Amino acid sequence: MLAGILLLGGCRCVTFTKKSSSGKKSKHGVPLTLKAFRALHDPPKVIAKVTHVKIEKKKRRVGLPNCGHAGPACLVMLPLMLLPSRPKEYDQAVLIKGDVETVQAKYSNERLVSARVRKGSAIHYLGRLRLVRLGQNKLVELGRSTLDDDGEEGPVKRSPVEPQLDLYAVYKKAQTVCEAKEGHFRESCRRGVAAEAVRVLQEELPDFARRLAGSPASTSALAALIEQVCAHVRGKERLARNTAVIKALGKKPPLEVAVAATRCFSPSRGIRDGALAATVARPIIKALCRGEEKRRHTSERMLWLRPAGERVRPQVEACEDEKVQKGLRQLLGVKAR
Repeated sequence: MLAGILLLGGCRCVTFTKKSSSGKKSKHGVPLTLKAFRALHDPPKVIAKVTHVKIEKKKRRVGLPNCGHAGPACLVMLPLMLLPSRPKEYDQAVLIKGDVETVQAKYSNERLVSARVRKGSAIHYLGRLRLVRLGQNKLVELGRSTLDDDGEEGPVKRSPVEPQLDLYAVYKKAQTVCEAKEGHFRESCRRGVAAEAVRVLQEELPDFARRLAGSPASTSALAALIEQVCAHVRGKERLARNTAVIKALGKKPPLEVAVAATRCFSPSRGIRDGALAATVARPIIKALCRGEEKRRHTSERMLWLRPAGERVRPQVEACEDEKVQKGLRQLLGVKAR
């Protein structure tokens, strides 16, 4: 059921106007501070109700409105690990205009954490994303739904996050900072930034990877992303997404990117597309034969690309290093003629 709801919506982005810190609002009219929300109270036309909530230790989490009763928003939103969590207390705010409840919002430390906003028949779900590695802590639209004539809410469609945060530029900048580090610290930084991007982008990953693949200067950043994309696969939806990401790399992925992509073909990750395996295998075969790639794990991973089979025969037979050629034949199942 969850898989059917995790869809990309054609939703517009949320932008914010820059006003005073106490009164600035999101585009959907939700005050970013509790003080500004209270100021909306203007009975009898507008009722702004605020309830202070203290959370028991075992139940400590601030989620999105409607999540308490399996609301549709909970099935479409980004992992809650990206949202501020485990506060000791927060404020539940409700805005009523006339007879219509237009806003349900949650504030933690006086700041807006999440909201459900009704505008006519449209419902907008907002949430604050806290992306430590990417240096982002902003409120974005996470999903959108529509009310039918009977007032029943339809399925929530996920809103694209990348254009709201300009994650393409943010990600490249963060990876550039990582490249300035040395040794273990550099690799740890690259993995952390990429893992955070993968968690937040989800279905947007194929397009994101395609943009990175089109920029030669982003090879290392793309390789780090692919490594994290292939790190975990659960369910058919993730497998389909990962396949789309690898296809987005194009016909001639750089060696570093191809090596990272081999992980998506491991037995536990499940991609069995022969043509796709061949696309990944070709640059690695050339590098192995030329002695440009000597890492042991790269050679071992070639076994995962066995579905490429006869598609890579020309590259294997062109290998001048007989020992390497023999190993590749065994790993890829390319028999000598």
